[in-house]
Amino acid sequence: MKRIYLSALACVMLLASIAMTPMHVSATGSDIMVAISDTIEEEGNLIEITPFFSNLQSMWTSMSFNNSGRATMSIAVFGHPGAAGIVLTARLDRVNANGTLTRMADFGPFHSPTDMLIWTRDHFVARGHYYRLTSTTTVTRNGTNETVSNFVTAWAH
Repeated sequence: MKRIYLSALACVMLLASIAMTPMHVSATGSDIMVAISDTIEEEGNLIEITPFFSNLQSMWTSMSFNNSGRATMSIAVFGHPGAAGIVLTARLDRVNANGTLTRMADFGPFHSPTDMLIWTRDHFVARGHYYRLTSTTTVTRNGTNETVSNFVTAWAH
């Protein structure tokens, strides 16, 4: 009986943590935009879009820092089979104490003629600040574009 209560408690804790993840989704015009955000440290944010989108299958954005201020940034975009191409741009911003952003670097655009694009880059930053990596990707399939943006925020310790 004790195991049942522990299993139920673990399920409730998991559901509560998922429910507390902030998310913003909006659709505009012929292109569809989605912005999903989460503040995390040292880990990526896996975003499963399916089945809302017909072109984009999933998108993953990650940023972590080592002790010398090197940011390792990674973005993976997977289109549904038959996607004719992917375009990705990324931007690194420092988050200021008042919540404004200071642009640190722009990356891209990067192009893939297939249904997959994986990008990784290192960039040195000053330690002791939060940084935001924003990725915007457009997946083309059957003559239509879907544009998705998301960001991840992490502390450079």
